[in-house]
This record gives sequence, C-alpha cells and structure tokens, in this order.
Amino acid sequence: MFKIQCLFFVLLIVSCKRSVDGSNNDNCILTSQNAGWTTTDLKSNYTIQFPDNYSVTKQQGYEGIVYDVKRDDNSVRFSYIYCNSMECYGFGGLPASFPDFINYGSAGSSIKLDQKATFCNGNLLTGVLYFTSDNDAYARLYWKDNGAYKHALDVSYNRSRHQEVIDIVKTIRRK
Repeated sequence: MFKIQCLFFVLLIVSCKRSVDGSNNDNCILTSQNAGWTTTDLKSNYTIQFPDNYSVTKQQGYEGIVYDVKRDDNSVRFSYIYCNSMECYGFGGLPASFPDFINYGSAGSSIKLDQKATFCNGNLLTGVLYFTSDNDAYARLYWKDNGAYKHALDVSYNRSRHQEVIDIVKTIRRK
C-alpha cells in the first residue's frame, strides 16, 4: 500500500510541474530554425529569420541600427533596434511575475495587449509575445537575455497573419 501511495505522490508532483519562473510551459511554442528563410541580426546576441517575401531595411540610428522589416503586401511589419557595443538601456523589461497584459503606445494612444504566447527552447522559457486579437493587431515581444525578459521587438499586422508572426518569432536564437 505504501508503494502505491508513493507512486501516486510522485505522479501528482510530475503532473503539476511548473517552470522555475512560475510559468506553465505546457503551451509553450518551441523555437526552431527554418532552413529556407533569410537570417538577420536581432539585438546584439540573437538572430531572427524571415521568409523571402519580407524586405529588411536598415538605418543607422543613435543607439544602433534600426530595423524595419515588412511583408511584400504590407500586412506585417516588424521593428526593432540592433544595439551597438554601447548596448541599449532605454528598453524596458517585464517584472519577474508576468503581467496579464501590457500597454502598447502607438501614435499617441495606448493599446492593451491582453493575449500572450510563450516561446521555449527545450524546457526553458525564452520569450513572451503580448498581442491583441483585433483585426489590425499589435504585438510586443520580450526575450530572455542575461536572466531578464527585455523588450526585443514590436509587430503590427493583419490578424490573418498571426500564425506567420508566430512562425517568424520562433526562429529567434542565440548567436
């Protein structure tokens, strides 16, 4: 009888597993590369991949290169800054406990990003994408770097392209 109780206890603990940071990784999207896509820099330590129907425009900014990445039909737009050796400290991060939503400032207004997708590399939570479910959707990605979830990029897109946005974000990997 004692062996059965022990087995039940072990099964209970395993079935209730949580990641170290408190997030349940059961619905986590696994990161993976796409061999047919173009790889470009993302921040100082990472790369991201885009399909051939995206154009990447780079412009030198004060803190580094500003990336503007657009789908050929303009239905998706990624924007981010590749920080130089002086790094970018102007971008906020997430608190240790992930909020249910974040506010995204756009054109003088604030948009509530109240949907979340999480990304994992194996069992490790590496990113959280906050987004809206509106037809004209917005998203902000926070990626784990040196133990903190930092603002990595913003996306504006037509809701019909949501899965494509997810497929692109999951290509992020450390250099």
